[in-house]
Amino acid sequence: MYLAVMLTVQESAHRTGRSPETIRRWIREGRLQAKTVGGRRLVTEADLAAAIERPRSLALPEPWRTSPSGTPAPDWVEAVHEARKGR
Repeated sequence: MYLAVMLTVQESAHRTGRSPETIRRWIREGRLQAKTVGGRRLVTEADLAAAIERPRSLALPEPWRTSPSGTPAPDWVEAVHEARKGR
């Protein structure tokens, strides 16, 4: 039988280098699954790993998808994600 390791919001924030409010927002948005046990929100290590595996870029409005010169706009979320890998 496999027992999942459960982490609190604070522990999840510490492990990911994000703020506790970011973890709470991910839970509210459905990006991160959580269970409430004894009044505390808990997430599994596996769910946390899946939530941070790839950044979620937002769709840009049509006018923002290209620069004034006509070249495609960069994916800034992906760029920041890649930059953070080198911490």
